Amino acid sequence: MTLFEPAFCRLTSLIRIITILCLLAGPSLAESPAGDVVGQVSVGYQGWFWAPGDRSPWTTATSKYFHFNASPGSEVDKDYRQVEMWPDVREYDTLFPTEFSDLATGSPARMFSSYSDQTVETHFKWMREAGIHAAALQRFGGEVTDDAVVKATRDAIAVKVMKAAEQHDVKFYIMYDCSGWQNFEPKIKTDWQQTIVNDLKLTESKAYARQNGKPVVCLWGLGYAGAPTTGPGNAEISLRVVNWFKANGYYVIGGFPGQWRSGTGDSRPDFKEVYSAVDMIAPWGVGGIPNFDWTQADLKLANEWGKDYQPMAYAGTSFFWGNRSGKNLFPRQHGDFMWGYFKNYRKLGIKTCYVAMFDEIDEGTAIFKVAEDATMQPRDQWFLALDADGVHCSADFYLRLTNDGGRMMRGELPYLEEHPTLHVAPASGILTDGTYELEPVSAPGKRLDITAGVDADGTTVQIWPRVNGNTQIFKVVATGNGLYEMAPLCAPSRRISLSAQNKGGVDIRTADQATDQRWKINDVGDGVYELQPGNDAAYRLENAAGNDAEGAAVRIAQASGEIAQRWRFVPVVASEISYQLAPISAPELRLDLIGGLSTNGTAASVSAAVDSPTQDWKITAVGNAFFELAPTNGGQRLDVNGELNAENSPVGAWQQSGSPAQKWRLLDIGGGIY
Repeated sequence: MTLFEPAFCRLTSLIRIITILCLLAGPSLAESPAGDVVGQVSVGYQGWFWAPGDRSPWTTATSKYFHFNASPGSEVDKDYRQVEMWPDVREYDTLFPTEFSDLATGSPARMFSSYSDQTVETHFKWMREAGIHAAALQRFGGEVTDDAVVKATRDAIAVKVMKAAEQHDVKFYIMYDCSGWQNFEPKIKTDWQQTIVNDLKLTESKAYARQNGKPVVCLWGLGYAGAPTTGPGNAEISLRVVNWFKANGYYVIGGFPGQWRSGTGDSRPDFKEVYSAVDMIAPWGVGGIPNFDWTQADLKLANEWGKDYQPMAYAGTSFFWGNRSGKNLFPRQHGDFMWGYFKNYRKLGIKTCYVAMFDEIDEGTAIFKVAEDATMQPRDQWFLALDADGVHCSADFYLRLTNDGGRMMRGELPYLEEHPTLHVAPASGILTDGTYELEPVSAPGKRLDITAGVDADGTTVQIWPRVNGNTQIFKVVATGNGLYEMAPLCAPSRRISLSAQNKGGVDIRTADQATDQRWKINDVGDGVYELQPGNDAAYRLENAAGNDAEGAAVRIAQASGEIAQRWRFVPVVASEISYQLAPISAPELRLDLIGGLSTNGTAASVSAAVDSPTQDWKITAVGNAFFELAPTNGGQRLDVNGELNAENSPVGAWQQSGSPAQKWRLLDIGGGIY
């Protein structure tokens, strides 16, 4: 949502010492029964990136991009405008050219269009996968009543949204941005009745959101201090509009200033009657921070008025290319910032949330798939990547984080002080040999663990908080016939086995190639697996407690399909063992030193896999998310010759020097692939 003036920013930081159990009880809520917005996670959807060649009315008439600048620009040129984040375009069928340089990967810099059917369908598929129940389609008042070409394009996209929502079982509703709309009373009534209801028939769709049996509409931007007095800055006019929608049978969400309660700061002082007239109060908060006391006071007043309450969460924001306000203005902190909202809402018993925004790359709030790092962006201009705060996150990280946040708010996950979302998606599909941590789906953030790290036959296996150590890292190796062995790094000669002493138990035992030490790892979808003992297809590895209890036993039990029997494999790099590096383009080859030599300057290449120490590499962390790669036949390191910084620079072995030319980032793209 773009304001016509800077939003009020609340930067108050509070240190709270509170008993979590008391907080989780929460206040009593005045909420309506769960529906399509109450008790659900909704997300704002812009759908406003249009590209020449997409056949939209706008680009056909203008031959220009909309809400995107296809040309690079200068940071000192204050008039140059650009999006803040570069999208991850790997899943779009149709892309459009730009004038930017190629990406670091060599791929051309191309942009999607929100007018493409496949783009909209892809976005709603992502929403469904992320547990997002409803999308609030933004409709900017001034555009749809004062510009016929823009209106025609937005109308067409609204129909595309309706079809995609129906296809992917996601709800949608219209969210008017009224913020700068002059004389908006007759215009919004006409647009709603003639276009939304009569022409497009959106409210007749099975996917149109309903709450308390009524179609939902959101009126955003009422009551702002600088809003036009012929529109949403006029309390009398705004109240008439709210009551008109209610009288015609609609459930009205009011998108209000952050200081709606006090009528000060960004809020006009005379809007209490308007604020108390809507069905749901939804304060805007981009530019603020998670604030428990503020939200609690909002909720208290909404309850006193008998209103539903929809607080907002966002991932972070940056608006450098919009107003040169500073790069990465409100850092995402690799998910910690957004999780602060979900924690507060769970403590307060709030199950309803609006996430701003799904595709807002203009102001850097987007949660949909964007560039993970500089390699996925044009090389000739700055964009905010997901690794900006020092942790590599996969493109889908904020979709998965939103899903986990919604689950915790609804009580499907226990209260978690730290987010459980893996920064990089876990392995999926057929598992490749490698080193992994095993995360129980029933206990996010915890790991399969060798009790006390004891390297002895009969040591039990348990569920324990993640320690980033070798008691929780397992070397997983295929043994044939679809079976795998799992060796803990703290006890490399032993394997995860069915207990010989404790029927149904699981422990570690010296490797003997028996089927009770081998496991069939069944992919059940969405990066989740079940582990079946090699000697009994009827059983599965199970978290005995079925929850996140610390020290819970691990056992085998009859296959049930329950969450307690489901696991994620999280790829990790361990310095204790050596690796072979196989290019995905030629999986039968290995990174090798030519001639098997161990002298300085020996060139690196790929060659057929053989039993050679020059194909075995130690990968050692050296700080700041960098690693050194050392062949096991000497003290050299993989090195960029001459410390060159250019394409096609030769790479080989050289004695350890601590040079940047010997430090490498391992960008985990999932499934044990880097």
